[in-house]
Amino acid sequence: MTGIRKTVTLAALSFVLPLMIHCCGSGGTETTGTTGPAGGAVPATGEISGTVTDAVKTDTLSGVAVTAISSASGSEVLAATVTGVSGEFSLTVPAGGCFVHFSKAGYISPARVFVNVRAGMTTMLNPTISETPASEWNVLEPSDLGKLLATKICPGCRLYGADLDFADLAGADLGGANLSAADMKSADLAGALLNGVYMTGTDLAGADLSGAFMAGAKLADANLANANLSRAGLTCWADLSGADLSGANLSGADLSPGTTYLSGANLTGANLTDANLSGANLTGAMWTDGRLCQEGSIGECR
Repeated sequence: MTGIRKTVTLAALSFVLPLMIHCCGSGGTETTGTTGPAGGAVPATGEISGTVTDAVKTDTLSGVAVTAISSASGSEVLAATVTGVSGEFSLTVPAGGCFVHFSKAGYISPARVFVNVRAGMTTMLNPTISETPASEWNVLEPSDLGKLLATKICPGCRLYGADLDFADLAGADLGGANLSAADMKSADLAGALLNGVYMTGTDLAGADLSGAFMAGAKLADANLANANLSRAGLTCWADLSGADLSGANLSGADLSPGTTYLSGANLTGANLTDANLSGANLTGAMWTDGRLCQEGSIGECR
C-alpha cells in the first residue's frame, strides 16, 4: 500500500537486548530498496520519531541533540538532529539495528538505546531525561575528563574550563557536553559529534573541526580564529554570535536552516567558499573584507 507508513512503538527505554544481529545498513547490499511483489520499490530506510520530555517537570524539551549511531561503542553517525520547540524529533536511518542517544546541556545523558528499525516503518521513541543540579553543571568533573581522554565518548559531560589544547579528539562524542571556557587551542576535533554542545567562550583557535556535527552548538564568544570548520554541520540554529572566526576555513560548511546566529561575529579573512549561509543572521558581523554587515543582513552581508 503506497503512501502509508506503519508505526512501531517502543513503550519503555529501560531494557537490555541480549542479542544484536546487525547494525543499521549492515544487513544487505541494497541501498536504494528492493522490488516488492507488485514491482514497487521497497524502501531500505525507516524512521525513528518521538518527543523528549523532562523526567521531573514532564515538560517537552527543545534543543536536545538526538543522534543515531551504528554501534554502542562506535561513532559512525547515521543521522543527527535537534528537537524542535515541542520536543519533537525525527531521524531517517538505514533499516536494521542502531543505537540512539539523547544529550542536552544541563541534563544527564541516558544510556544509548538500541532500536531495530524496519524498512518503510516508523519506530516511536519517547524518552525522558533528568536535569543535572545547577550547582553541578558549570564544573570540571575529573572523572568525565578521564573518560573523555580514555574513550572519546563523553556526551553530556561536565568539562567546564578543561585544559584540552592539542588534544586528539577526532571523532569524539561530546554531544550536549559543557566545554564552556575550555582551552582547546589546536585540538583535533575532526568528525566529532558536537550536537548541542556548550562551548561559550571556549578557545578553539587553530582547532580542526572539519566535518564535525555541530547542530545546535552554543559557540557564542568562542575563539575560532584560524580554525578549520570545512564541511562542518552548524545547522539547527547553532549560535556563533560574537565568535572570532577571523582566518577560519568555513569552506563547504552548512550554516542553515533558519536563523543561525552570526551576529557580531568576526569573519575577517575567513574562507566561505561554497558555505551555505541561507537564513544566517549576519547583523553586526565583520565580513571577510572588513565591512560591517548592516541590520537585516540575512544570508548575505549588506
